[in-house]
Amino acid sequence: MADLFMGSMAVVNLIAVALLAHIAVRALKDFQDQQKSGIDPIFYRDSIKGVKHAKSRESKVKQQQ
Repeated sequence: MADLFMGSMAVVNLIAVALLAHIAVRALKDFQDQQKSGIDPIFYRDSIKGVKHAKSRESKVKQQQ
């Protein structure tokens, strides 16, 4: 019985990973682009489309003003 529940949890987790993978790849690309530019990488949620309720610094636009 435990194997059945472990398998179902694994399936749910794989679905979640598949749904979130594109956002993680975009965040990684943004991070690497900031590093290549020679700046200290900072996460702004408005720099990655699809991220709505993440904790981050002020928006990039507000920070530059």
